[in-house]
Amino acid sequence: MTLVLSGVSAQPLAAMQQSGFLNKLGAENIAADVFGALNRARRARPDADRHSHFGGAESVTP
Repeated sequence: MTLVLSGVSAQPLAAMQQSGFLNKLGAENIAADVFGALNRARRARPDADRHSHFGGAESVTP
């Protein structure tokens, strides 16, 4: 599993860095915005179904 965060404000980012969490998460998993986060998620899991969503495929109606 890869956790990607987007739009993290300066104070929480500083706290993550100070606590060592940022080292565990990896700076590459912090994105400026949702578009950057989606791009990172796609790079992290290129094998993932691009049409996946919360709720699973059974909840999709054409």
